[in-house]
Amino acid sequence: MEDEQLTFDISEFPNSYYEKKGDFLKYNGKVTAKYTFYNPADYKVTAKLVFPFGCYPEYGPVEYDEKNQICKRIDDTAKFDIKINDKEIKKTLRHTLYYSENVFDIHNEMSMISDGFIKDDFYSPELSVTKYVYEIGGVDKKLYNREVAEIEIPAFDGKRRYCLEQSYGFTTNDKGNTRIGVDAENGEEVEFYVIGEPVKDLPKWKFYESGSNESKEIKGEMKLKSTSKMTFKEFALAKLDKNGQILESDWYNIIVELYKQATVENSGFIFISVYDTGERLKSLLRWYEYEITLDPGEKITNTIEAPMYPTIDESYNPSIYKYNYLLSPASTWAKFGNLNVDINTPFFMTDSNQDGFTKTETGYNFKSNGLPEGELRFTLCESEKPKRKNPILGTYILWYFLFIFLKVLPIVFVVVVIVIIGRVLTKRGRK
Repeated sequence: MEDEQLTFDISEFPNSYYEKKGDFLKYNGKVTAKYTFYNPADYKVTAKLVFPFGCYPEYGPVEYDEKNQICKRIDDTAKFDIKINDKEIKKTLRHTLYYSENVFDIHNEMSMISDGFIKDDFYSPELSVTKYVYEIGGVDKKLYNREVAEIEIPAFDGKRRYCLEQSYGFTTNDKGNTRIGVDAENGEEVEFYVIGEPVKDLPKWKFYESGSNESKEIKGEMKLKSTSKMTFKEFALAKLDKNGQILESDWYNIIVELYKQATVENSGFIFISVYDTGERLKSLLRWYEYEITLDPGEKITNTIEAPMYPTIDESYNPSIYKYNYLLSPASTWAKFGNLNVDINTPFFMTDSNQDGFTKTETGYNFKSNGLPEGELRFTLCESEKPKRKNPILGTYILWYFLFIFLKVLPIVFVVVVIVIIGRVLTKRGRK
């Protein structure tokens, strides 16, 4: 890579909430990366490239499909292109599970991208999954209000794992057995999954007054309503939007990684709630995947456009907008030349992790001979010096009035007691 030109066009800030997808799609903040590649070899080179450009923003609208119980994201990448020598080429949108924008390991993240279903020591597309649907009943709600239903599952034996997405928590013992439970509400259905070799005998459910370890056992019934079988591939793809942007293989691999990270250590239990699954699946890193071909001695220009979404920090007045661009993927090239960064914006840059930005007529500029260390992070704001809001002040005021109240309360109490005693004595005197 002889050189890289990064151009950020940020003429507006996104809203913190979008009700209509049309309004969201009008947002035009973007980054354009222009690379010059050179093939010094005496043979033709074809390379598959991946370009990570961030996660779908939290403020991006989501359409909920009630029939299939899945969330659909808005396709915001159709208006962006990848070009070779100014000619548009085909790109594929890829997704991987990603947790933190503050820590990015290119080798670890790239290992999540696979051309097919990822290979794992336990999970495979053909792995058997058995689904048990129970219905809770027989709990005396007049006597208790925190009752739970619990089962104990054995330690992981290499043959099967268990999943109960409605579980509120778990405890483990020295043998690796795991006690898991759900809130016991009459009429509620519970879905219990055995992933792997089916069990001969199902774990026995017991009911307790509460989730406490010292809670007393109570009466209750967990009635088995249905049993069904499927493959792990069918199980993993059940919540995939078939007409959406995420590839089937990417979604499968995301679920495998999700379940591996949610498995309790030395246990066969996968502790992940329906809510937690939904929240984690929002944090998907998006990539462009495409191919380039260079003949011996050929030089090409590769241009990539992608949306640029900041995170919004509303603890300042006015709000500040934090942008994060991943530079570290360029470290995988055999050689990296010069980097030039232009930020075209009418707003003020209030912070940056890279020293050396200079003010220009159109915004800001940064130059580097070679690839700088770390990613590129900068903050923009409508004001040159935004002021942090002071939520602590409200807390101080609250504590002040509480302090006054607690000091005055005993005095008020004494006065009230004296008045009552005085009235009682007055009444006695009248009698």
